[in-house]
Amino acid sequence: MPLLHGEPVIPPAYWVGLSIVPVVTLGYLFNGIYINFLAPITLAKRTDLVAVATGIGAFVNVAANFALIGPYGIMGAAIATLLAYMAMALTLFIASRRIYPIDYEYGRLMRIALCGAIVSAIFIAAPRPLELLRRTEFELGLLAAFPILLALTGFFHADELAGAARLLSGRRPS
Repeated sequence: MPLLHGEPVIPPAYWVGLSIVPVVTLGYLFNGIYINFLAPITLAKRTDLVAVATGIGAFVNVAANFALIGPYGIMGAAIATLLAYMAMALTLFIASRRIYPIDYEYGRLMRIALCGAIVSAIFIAAPRPLELLRRTEFELGLLAAFPILLALTGFFHADELAGAARLLSGRRPS
């Protein structure tokens, strides 16, 4: 069925489930963090801890589903998934810090999270223009706001800024 001008991409019958998308997406962020924490575990040849983290995640998911689906329905299931991924990431983080510590740049990671949260909050809270062109301008403005906010927080190092300037000017790195 071709998409007609003005026709929604997602049929109205599915709109009721759209409220869980941000929660599940945040869950996938923690799944990505969990995957990042697999590296030290794998390097240390302690893959048995992956089974432990997966078991903890499964337990959290089942327990949270029992606790949350009744009162919150589909949103409860989404929150249970988020909590399970968070538990798995936290488990591997703790294990990896003990086995093969990697010094992450926590200050920079927090700046990314803070700037992402600010842009996301504006996106959620601000009224969106109805016209497609204005809505696109609004969304592109928010997209541009993210690196600007990072720069305002002092996120970028001098060498990173110099590299970006070279890329923008079309010069090749030396």
